[in-house]
Amino acid sequence: VTDLIQLLGEEFLAIISFLAFTQLANHWNWSRKTALVFGLVLSSILFGVYHISTYDYNVGYAIIGLFLGRMVMTIAFMRTKSIWASFLVHYIYDFIGFYAAFVALAH
Repeated sequence: VTDLIQLLGEEFLAIISFLAFTQLANHWNWSRKTALVFGLVLSSILFGVYHISTYDYNVGYAIIGLFLGRMVMTIAFMRTKSIWASFLVHYIYDFIGFYAAFVALAH
């Protein structure tokens, strides 16, 4: 249960930063598409930065490796306008990663 609450907290932080960056670009009168891309890219980078300590300060993996995964999660939010969609994608993404690590260690 604690992990699910943590994932939901991460989703709130990621989606709030996406919305904030997008709103900032809107404030600068950028086009809607450019504002969405700006918010998506910056919030995905920030998500990686949040995780630097989680991945033993492997900056390359934390920022670049998690960047694409976060983009998929945020796109799920963008398409559905529901944090539950991005939460579900996040949960599946983490589950697959942890399961693969578990299987690799078991052999």
